[in-house]
Amino acid sequence: MAKRGRPTKYSQDVVKIAKDYVENHQKYGDVIPSIEGLALVLGVNRDTIYEWKRQYKEFSDTLEILNLKQTKLLINAGLLNKVNIAIAKLLSSKQGYTEKQEVEIERKPLIVLDEED
Repeated sequence: MAKRGRPTKYSQDVVKIAKDYVENHQKYGDVIPSIEGLALVLGVNRDTIYEWKRQYKEFSDTLEILNLKQTKLLINAGLLNKVNIAIAKLLSSKQGYTEKQEVEIERKPLIVLDEED
């Protein structure tokens, strides 16, 4: 059975542009690299980016580098207080980071009864 739908835009040019975007995202107007920014540069939908990630190893590797670079830039910008913390948390959560708080609860009896002998 023949494949239906429109032919893929994926090519070595796509890989070349994606790698350039990851390395030079600022020239594309992005403070940090993102899947959304890459999708706009390539003129495709986010779903297409994720489909290519599943189908093509080289593209998948490029996206992994994009995610690593995004995380590194967020960490450094956060440490230097150069990024809005809410945006940093949002983007970091996409990379699997979570904010965690440990809470210790001390239980005390409500009523203390004195025992008489």
